[in-house]
Amino acid sequence: CWCNYLRNNINAKDEDGSLVGWGCFTGEPTVEDFIQVHTLKLQPGDHIFLFSDGMIPLIDNIDFLSWFTKNYSTSFYFHKKMRQKIQELLANNPEKDKEKTLIYYQYS
Repeated sequence: CWCNYLRNNINAKDEDGSLVGWGCFTGEPTVEDFIQVHTLKLQPGDHIFLFSDGMIPLIDNIDFLSWFTKNYSTSFYFHKKMRQKIQELLANNPEKDKEKTLIYYQYS
């Protein structure tokens, strides 16, 4: 999901036709121009991601995303493996040092 497509677009959809959205959770004053309220009925099993722009290359990587959603855990070992994967995937990325925040929830 790329921000320039999702920003201010209540009809943005992913490859499967599901609605997706973009927002800001860091509080910059300029984000108010883009804040929207929209509701969407979630289905059990839907994935909810809130992430900083440093995570975009990872969220856009289908292999990482698939691994993440299949293996997610709050364990130390999962977080250690995720950190290793992130470092490997972004090793040559010029934006590798950008803030990486990911909030994940699977709706049930």
